[in-house]
Amino acid sequence: MDSEMDASCSKDVEMTEENCGKVVHRIKKKKLIPKDIHKKDVKYEVYTPELPLGPEEELRFDKSAYIMLHSAQTGNPCLSFDIIRDNLGERREEFPLTAYVVGGTQAAKARSNSVLVVKMVNLTKIKKKHSDDSENDDSDDSEDSDGSDLAEEEIPQMHCALIKHAGCVNRIRASVHQGAPLVATWSELGRVNVWNISLQLAAVDSPLLMNRYKEEQHSTSTTPLFTFSGHQVEGFALDWSSVMPVSPSIFPPHFHRPRHPPSLMPGPFHSPCSLSRPIHPTATRHSCCRDSFLLPPHPSHLVVLLTSDRHGMVNTRRSGNAHQQKTLRRTSWTKQYSTCGPIFYYPDGNTRAPRTPSLCSNISKRVLATGDCKRDIHVWNPSEGGTWLVDQRPLIGHVASVEDVQWSPNERNVLASCSVDKSIRIWDTRSAPNQACKLTASNAHDSDVNVISWNRNEPFIASGGDDGVVHIWDLRQFQSESPVATFKHHIEPVTTVEWHPTEATVFASGGADNQVALWDLSVERDMEPEQDLKDLPQELLFIHQGQTDIKELHWHPQLPGVIFSTAQNGFNVFRTISV
Repeated sequence: MDSEMDASCSKDVEMTEENCGKVVHRIKKKKLIPKDIHKKDVKYEVYTPELPLGPEEELRFDKSAYIMLHSAQTGNPCLSFDIIRDNLGERREEFPLTAYVVGGTQAAKARSNSVLVVKMVNLTKIKKKHSDDSENDDSDDSEDSDGSDLAEEEIPQMHCALIKHAGCVNRIRASVHQGAPLVATWSELGRVNVWNISLQLAAVDSPLLMNRYKEEQHSTSTTPLFTFSGHQVEGFALDWSSVMPVSPSIFPPHFHRPRHPPSLMPGPFHSPCSLSRPIHPTATRHSCCRDSFLLPPHPSHLVVLLTSDRHGMVNTRRSGNAHQQKTLRRTSWTKQYSTCGPIFYYPDGNTRAPRTPSLCSNISKRVLATGDCKRDIHVWNPSEGGTWLVDQRPLIGHVASVEDVQWSPNERNVLASCSVDKSIRIWDTRSAPNQACKLTASNAHDSDVNVISWNRNEPFIASGGDDGVVHIWDLRQFQSESPVATFKHHIEPVTTVEWHPTEATVFASGGADNQVALWDLSVERDMEPEQDLKDLPQELLFIHQGQTDIKELHWHPQLPGVIFSTAQNGFNVFRTISV
C-alpha cells in the first residue's frame, strides 16, 4: 500500500531559529478514486507507481495502512541527516513520541548552509475515523489537512538549533557515546568537520537556553572540534564505527564517596548521578570545602564537576579543562547557562573540583572513515587531546568515486565500501593501505553502486545502484561475487537503503522514483496472488510515496518501526502497519 503527501494542503512552517516549525500530522488521502463519485459507490483498486492516472482519477492515502505519519520542511533542502540516540528509553511505543535528528542543508549560496539540530515532539498516531463517519469524505479531507481537531498541546512541534556550515553538507553522521554527541559533516568544499552538538541539544530542550543560544550565535559562531582537509576533492562517503575499542577505566583505583549524595534532574541526554563515579581522594582540596564529586556524563562535556565554597558560590569545571570555570550565585543553580554549558539542578554544593587536565580526553572518540569523489578512503583514529589521527595514506583499491562506506557492526577494523566503479570492497584497516582490501565484488551492479548497509544481526550487506536494483550479499559467500537475492522494483536509481536495527530480515530502500519500499526476506506467498499483485515481489511489504527525489532514510533505533526519510520537499516520519 502507499501514501502520498500533498504539499499544497500542508501547513508546514519553515524551520528557522526565529520560528520553529510545526510538524504536519494530517496528509492528503491516497487511493485510486474517480472524482465526483460518492464514496460508497467507489471501486477501490491497488495502486503501484508505474500505473498512470486517468483524467478522472486522483490518489488518496489510506489511513488504515499507517500507525503514524508526519511531514516537516526545513526551508533549504536537507538531503542528509542522521538519528541521534537519546536516554528516553529503548523500544518506546507509547504515543506521543519524541525524537532527535541532525541534518545538513544544501542551500543555493555556500554561506547560507547550516547544520540543523532538531527535536521533534508530540509525534502522535493517526486518529482513524469510525466507519459511521466514513461517508463524510469531504469533512474528513478538511480535518486531515488543517489538523484543527487537535488540542494545542497535542500539535506536533519541531525545535531547531542551527550551526553555520561552510558549503553544502554532502553527508552528515552522528555518534553518541558517554553523553558526548558528535557529528561529522562532509562539505562540498572538500573538508570533513567534527562537531560537538551538546549545546544545541541542550538548547532544543529548553526555551531559556534556546534564547541564550540565539543571542550568542549572533556574536560568535560555533567552531568544529576537528577539521580534516587532506582529501583532494569533495566526497559523500562517511561513517562512524559502532564498535568501541577496549580501554582502561578513566577512574583511578581509589574511590571516594561524597558525604552528601548529590541529586540531579536528568534530561534526555543525562543519567542520574551515580555514586560509583567519584574522584581520587588525594585530589586538591581547600579548607573551606568538603568533598569533591563527579557528575555523570554531561551533554556539553564528557564530565562536569560542580563545586561551591563557604560563600555560596558555585563553580563548574569540565574534564580536560578544569581551570576553565564559571561562577554563579547559589540562587541561580537551577538550569542556568554558563561558558561550560547548561547547569542542571544540583542542591548540594559543598564540593570542590580538583584539576583534571587529561580526564576522559579519549572516552567519546570513535573511529571514522571518509571517502571522496576521487577514489580515496581515509581512516580516522582517536588520539590524545580530543583529536583524531588521520592516516594520510588512503586505502588503495577503488578506481572511481567512493559513494558510501559502512563499518562492520561487530569488527572494529573491518570496513565495507562501494563505488562508481561498480564494485563493493571489504577492508581490514589493520593492514597496510595497499593490502587492506581483502574481498571484492568487481561488478556488483550494472552501473554505479550508490549505497550499502551492513546488517547488524546477520552477515548480510544490502546494496543499491543506479540500475534501480537492490542486491543482498552474504559475506560467507562474498568471494563468489554473486548476490544471494536481487530485487528489481525501483524504476530509477536507488539512493538509500538500510536494514532494520533489530529485525534481521527487514530492510527499507528509497530512490529517485519517489518511493520508499519496505521489504522482508522471510515473506513467502501462501496462496495465489491477486491478478494486479502478481508482478510484485513477494518480499515487498509496503510502498510509501509523496516525497520528491528521496535521498536518505533511517530507521529510528529506539522507536520500533519508525522511519525518517528526507527528499527535496522535506521530511517524512512514519510507521506502517507492516513493520
